[in-house]
Amino acid sequence: MPGNKNIIAGIVFFIIACIIVSFSGLSPMLFPAQEDHAPGKYGFGPLLNSFILKQSFTPEKEFLAGVDLLLLNNNNARGVDNVILITDSNYTVLASLKFSSDIITKSGFYPFKFKKKVKVIKGRKCYLVFYSVNGDQSNSIGMGMLTSKKFSPITFVPFQNNDVLNSLKIPAQPYDKSICFRTYESDFESFS
Repeated sequence: MPGNKNIIAGIVFFIIACIIVSFSGLSPMLFPAQEDHAPGKYGFGPLLNSFILKQSFTPEKEFLAGVDLLLLNNNNARGVDNVILITDSNYTVLASLKFSSDIITKSGFYPFKFKKKVKVIKGRKCYLVFYSVNGDQSNSIGMGMLTSKKFSPITFVPFQNNDVLNSLKIPAQPYDKSICFRTYESDFESFS
């Protein structure tokens, strides 16, 4: 009889867990598909309005739900607007988010969930593009960066004529670091 109690308890637990998962709308934001960071092995660089950071990555699934970025408000930046873009390899914008430096209160990963899932092509290169609208040396946030073997090096592209998409097409030197980030991906559009 004691063995039966354990089996029954296991079955009840499994049924309750299935009910919770089915009604909770389990989010892919809980489980990163890809990530690039090593605790204690990264540094921070200022995000200025004179250049654009461009990091390539290759999606492992069909939809992108969001990204986490390692950020630091190292000089108590206030009122600095920053933009995140996801583009395909031809620099077509697939998603964009704008946020203020005011949300960055300490060093850490900050989640950025897209309003709706972004359709990407699994296995095809995309870009995580990050820039500041008005950040300068005295008022900017810091972007976490590290030497990476997982992703290609980050590229700093000069911001020209307030035209992000044409600026991205300008050839630029890669830097031997990559952005510390996580992607949240899913093979299902309705899985949110």
